[in-house]
Amino acid sequence: TVKTFQSNKYIDAFNYTGTEIHLDAHLYISKLNIPTAADQQVEAFLINDLTNNTIPLKIEPRPVPNLTKSKGFVYDSITGKKANYNYDGTGFRIIFNLEELDMPLSNLGSNHILLKYKNRVKSGAVILGNVSDTTKEKLQNTKFLSSNSSFCFGFDSSNQLTINISKI
Repeated sequence: TVKTFQSNKYIDAFNYTGTEIHLDAHLYISKLNIPTAADQQVEAFLINDLTNNTIPLKIEPRPVPNLTKSKGFVYDSITGKKANYNYDGTGFRIIFNLEELDMPLSNLGSNHILLKYKNRVKSGAVILGNVSDTTKEKLQNTKFLSSNSSFCFGFDSSNQLTINISKI
């Protein structure tokens, strides 16, 4: 059999500090141990849907031991084998400092968050999506203003986070 490695990405929480938007998220591959942030590198970018222009976003590692508790134990009912996996190192925080984000004209309109990742098994790029209902309610149609731009958060038909940006 051929093994496929599907990346699972998920927004865990959202917070607004008055000047920064924090998105806590994780990206893991089922049955692949990532016990520390050093075991997987993740970069985040704002990517415009029309122009494909990207802007790097600040990202910080964040441990997610609850993910290991909820998804780390696997039982194969066919073989009867049990296994434990550690996903503690798969979490991160994306930080939008609204005043520091230099928003070129090529990023006005609809944007997504692109995640580029690399671990010992796979590297790739995915659009950040999947969110709890509670976090989705907080973010849906929420608008934030900087001194020169408006950022409106929402979700597309695939449940991926969208950020509509306009100049003010």
